Amino acid sequence: MGHLQDNGFEVDVIEVDDIAAYQEENAVPSEMRGCHSARVGDYMVEGHVPADLIKRFLEEDAGLAGISVPGMVPGPPGMEGSEPVPYDVLTFDQEGTSTVYEAR
Repeated sequence: MGHLQDNGFEVDVIEVDDIAAYQEENAVPSEMRGCHSARVGDYMVEGHVPADLIKRFLEEDAGLAGISVPGMVPGPPGMEGSEPVPYDVLTFDQEGTSTVYEAR
């Protein structure tokens, strides 16, 4: 949350009892799910997606369903650690098809 706020996003935190149910309700494919979910306009943002990529994704407005760093990968903002690993940021469409958006 701090990373997003530091990069100009207004963040409203809404606690849910079951994140998987929320992701299911928002049609997030299971392989795209992250440890956090956010709705930004018509899009879902899953996991620890860097703010600069969220901004670029929103500007492109490619008609996709969302953007994700699935799982709990050490390295992206909020998941920094002593041994970060390379990770992929993925986009996904309404049918669940994913594409590597950027490797970091």
